[in-house]
Amino acid sequence: MVVVVLMVACCGAEWVGMPQDTSQRLGLNATFNCSSDTDDGANVAWLKVDDVTGTTSFLFFNTDPWHVNITRRMRAVALPGGGVALTLTSLERSDDGRYQCSISNSKLSHTVRLTVLGMSPRLSLSLSPGLFVPR
Repeated sequence: MVVVVLMVACCGAEWVGMPQDTSQRLGLNATFNCSSDTDDGANVAWLKVDDVTGTTSFLFFNTDPWHVNITRRMRAVALPGGGVALTLTSLERSDDGRYQCSISNSKLSHTVRLTVLGMSPRLSLSLSPGLFVPR
C-alpha cells in the first residue's frame, strides 16, 4: 500500500484587523488596529511616515504583550489574539499624516492616513455699549 501525502501551502497571512484611514477632530482620540491571522510570535511595528521626504520613523516595535506609552499622548496596546492597536490621544495638528503598520512574520504592511480636522469656528459676538441703538 502506498500512501501519498499532499501538503499545500496556501495563501499566506491575511489581515484580521487591517488599519483604516480615519478623520478625527482636533483634541479627540484616534485608534488604529493592526493584526493578522499569523499571531504566533509576530512582531508588530508602528511607524510614522514623513509626507515630505517619505522617510519613516519608528514609533513602536513590540517585544512583549504589555501596554506601552510611546509618548505622553501615544500608546500601543496588545490586542487579544495578537496584534497591536496604536492610540493617539488629544489629537494635535502635528499628528496629521500617514502611519504604517508592519507585521514581521507575515510580511504584511499597510499605510493609513490620519486627518486631523480643525475645530469648528465658534462665533462670538460682543457688543460694546453705545454701538447698539434701539429704535
